[in-house]
Amino acid sequence: MTNLEGKVISTKMNQTIVVAIDFTFRHKKYGKIIKKTTKLHVHNEIAEIKIGDKVKIGQSKPYSKTVHFKVLAKLAT
Repeated sequence: MTNLEGKVISTKMNQTIVVAIDFTFRHKKYGKIIKKTTKLHVHNEIAEIKIGDKVKIGQSKPYSKTVHFKVLAKLAT
């Protein structure tokens, strides 16, 4: 099971939020550090989560076509 941390960027859907996950990695050939952002649709049962909050998410059963993660905890505001 994959656990990730990210920042909430949208809460407009019912029981679903969009979380941005930031990754940094080094380019194989040139060695430059590259920052990449991935947006994930996450099932949310915690009502008090707002835009800008940091959340911990975990992989789960598919809730729909695009939702394959769920919120495990709210970390910070």
